[in-house]
Amino acid sequence: MNLVIDSNVLVSLFNDKDSHHRTVIEIMEEVLSGKHHAVISSLSLPEVCGSLARTVGKQKAEEVYATVLEFIEFGIILVEELTEKRVQAASRFAIRHTLKGADAIIASLAQEKQSALVTFDRELKKKLAGIIPVQP
Repeated sequence: MNLVIDSNVLVSLFNDKDSHHRTVIEIMEEVLSGKHHAVISSLSLPEVCGSLARTVGKQKAEEVYATVLEFIEFGIILVEELTEKRVQAASRFAIRHTLKGADAIIASLAQEKQSALVTFDRELKKKLAGIIPVQP
């Protein structure tokens, strides 16, 4: 199964003080075992790096950037580009479900890929209930 990974999940993965860190480790173990395929939007890596640079420092953000690039290089994480067609779909999704821009991009990508969305965003989970599968 494909899992579309929200940026907040990657932030939790690389911040061992985060309350969701252990959950994300378990999800990534399933990805590494081949049970799931991890997919992110091309918007996600800059979001993650910026968030980590602000919260845990630039050095950690640089390390995470390098690690995620390795994940991408080795096929652990697939990056889906933000094409014009996807921008249009995300815009319609944002209007229909009153979502913020980045949330609409990741949610519409999950819908397109017929995948579960992995997020810790409570508001997003609530708005997407019954529309697309959301984990955890």
